[in-house]
Amino acid sequence: MMLVGSLLAPTAPGVEEATLLGAHEGATLELGPHHKRLEVVTEWRQADGTTTRQSDALIELATGMHYLADGQWRPTQERIEILPEGAVARHGPHRVIWPLELTPQQEIDLVSADEQRFRSRVLGLSYFDAGSGKSVLFAEVQPAQAELVGPNKLAYRDAFTEVRADLVYEYRRDRFAQDVVIRAPLPGPEQFGLDPGTTRLELVTEFLEAPDPVKEPYVVKGEEDPARRAQMVEPELVDETLVFGSYRMARGRALWLEPGGGPGAEPRDELWVAKRWLLIEGRRVLFEQVPWSAVAPLLDRLPRQAATPQPSQAHRRTASLERVLPHPGGGKHARVDDRPPRDSASPLWTSGAFEADTVASAAVAAVTGPAVVLDYTLLQSQGAYALKSDTTYYVSGPVNLGGSGLKVTFEGGTVVKYSDAGNAAIYILSGTALDWQAGPYRPVILTAKDDNSVGQTLPYSTGQPWNNSNRYAQYALSLNGMNTDGYELRDLRIAYARTGLHAYYHNSGKSHIFRHAQIVNCTAAMTFDYGNFKLLNALVVGAKRVFDHNYAG
Repeated sequence: MMLVGSLLAPTAPGVEEATLLGAHEGATLELGPHHKRLEVVTEWRQADGTTTRQSDALIELATGMHYLADGQWRPTQERIEILPEGAVARHGPHRVIWPLELTPQQEIDLVSADEQRFRSRVLGLSYFDAGSGKSVLFAEVQPAQAELVGPNKLAYRDAFTEVRADLVYEYRRDRFAQDVVIRAPLPGPEQFGLDPGTTRLELVTEFLEAPDPVKEPYVVKGEEDPARRAQMVEPELVDETLVFGSYRMARGRALWLEPGGGPGAEPRDELWVAKRWLLIEGRRVLFEQVPWSAVAPLLDRLPRQAATPQPSQAHRRTASLERVLPHPGGGKHARVDDRPPRDSASPLWTSGAFEADTVASAAVAAVTGPAVVLDYTLLQSQGAYALKSDTTYYVSGPVNLGGSGLKVTFEGGTVVKYSDAGNAAIYILSGTALDWQAGPYRPVILTAKDDNSVGQTLPYSTGQPWNNSNRYAQYALSLNGMNTDGYELRDLRIAYARTGLHAYYHNSGKSHIFRHAQIVNCTAAMTFDYGNFKLLNALVVGAKRVFDHNYAG
C-alpha cells in the first residue's frame, strides 16, 4: 500500500483548524537557463480569524526557459521575425536564420546554446532499396518563398520538384524541428525499378557545417528470414540518435495530419522514422528513413486530384548503386559548398526588440489539407539533474533530462506539479542513469498545478484539478530506455495527466519494471512502445484508457 500522508499540504503552523486562503508569488530568488526559483507566500486564516503568512521556495522548470543576453537571463520567446535580410529566431537559447526564398543554394543557419554551428539545406526526397542497395533522388528542392504560419512556424510551400510537398520549420525554446509535409501521393518505388517490399522513403539533408555527432545506434527492425537476410545490402533498419554536446537529434516520426495542425487519425498512424548520418564524398548527409511498406498506406489516403503530373520522359530518373547528391548549381555531382558562412557578428543574430510588423499576428494553418508529415527534431538537454524531496517543482513546458552517462535523481518524497499548457512533460533521454529513490512511505508524486493536497500550493492554483477536462502533463514521465538495461520504478503516484507514464524502446532484452504505482484521473494511464514491460501492483482509477500504444511499423 502506498502512503502519501507525510506529503499532504500542511495546515497553518501550530493550528490544525487553519484554512488555506491562497498563495502568491514573492521575489524571484534565482534564474538559470532552464529554471526559475521563486518565493511563494501562502496565506492562512486561523481559527480566531487572524491571517498568517508562510514563505517557501518553488522551482519552475522548462528546458530553454531563459537565454543569456548582455550578461542577464531573459525569458525565451518562441517567435520568428521576418526582416529584410531573412527570417530569424533570436530571442532564445538557440538562434536560427532562414532565407526569405529557399533555393538549392540557400541554407538554414543555427547556432546552439553551447555555440555549436549547424548550417544545413534539404537536398530532396529519395528511395533506397535495402535489398539491392540501389537509390534514386526523385524530388529536389525548388525555389519557394518563406511564409509565417504561426508565431514560431515558418513554411515554404511547394518546396520540391515532381511532388506536392512543403517544408515547415518550428522554433521552440527546447528544440528546433524540420517537417516535410507531403500533400499528395508519391510516385511509387516500382516506377524506378525498386522493390517496394525492401525500399525506404528518405528525406535527405546536407549539413555544410556541423560538429561530429556521437552516434547511439538502435535496431528498429531487421529481416528475420536467414536466406533473404543474406541477400540484402542492409537487412536492418537502424536508427541513430545523434548527440551533439547538449543537443541531440531524437527519434523522428511520420504521421497523418488534418487541417488545423492536429493529428487527424488514431495514434497508431504514427510511424518510426530512422536516422542515418553518413559522410559521402566529404559531405555530411542526414538520411531520414521510413519503410515504404509502412508509409504507403498513409500516402494512399491523400487526395489524388492534388497529385503532381508524371514527370516527362526527359526528366525521368533511374536508380543507381551509388548515392548521387545534387549540385547546388544544378550539376549531377556536387562538391562541398565553399561559400563563406554568415558572419557570426551579423546584426541578424543580435537580440533586438520585436517590431510590430515582423511577427505573425495570427496563425495561418501550416497544414491546409490532409497530409503525411516526416519530421526531425534537434533537442536540447538540461543534462544531469536531481529532484529533491524538500522542494516542490512546477513544470511549465518540456523538461529534457539526462543523456548517455548522465545521472538523474528522484528523491523519495519529490513532488512535481504540471502546467495545463499542453506540452508540459519530463523526458528522460536515452542512456540516462536513473536513480529512483522512492519507497513505501516516501513516494514520488506527479500531479497538477491546481492540486493543493500535496506539496507547496502554487500561486497559479485553482485548487480544483478535477474541473480541468483538458488535464495537465502531456507526459508526467516519459522514459527512453535505449542503451539501458531498462528502468525500475516503484512507489509512484501520478494524477491528472493526459498520459501518466510513457516508456519506450530499449535494446537490452530486459524489461522496464513498474511496481506499487497509483495512476489517477489521467486520460491515458500508460503508453508502452517497442520493448518489454512489467507492471506489478498498480492501481488505475478514472482513466479513459489504461494502456495505449503510439507507434506502428
